[in-house]
Amino acid sequence: MARITLSAGHNANTGARAVDGTDEHAYNTRVVNCLSDILRGQGHTVSVIHRDPKLGYTAAMRKLGVKMELSKADLALELHFNSSAPKANGYEFLHWW
Repeated sequence: MARITLSAGHNANTGARAVDGTDEHAYNTRVVNCLSDILRGQGHTVSVIHRDPKLGYTAAMRKLGVKMELSKADLALELHFNSSAPKANGYEFLHWW
């Protein structure tokens, strides 16, 4: 089975907002929690990590990268969503190896 690391992107009250006002971090935290339960149920080892809200963006991203590296994950996912008025369509994947 795989070692998977999940992150809910952003910190509380930051990032894009859904049409109901939910911030990106709150929404993606719920997705990460559901996804981690599903993946663990399939026998995968799952780590959930978060950005350090006390750090600026660059330092927080560096620290998050170190956490992902230390997890020795086979797959690491950081979840995001984007917004656009009046609506956004489509999806985007960024792949790095």
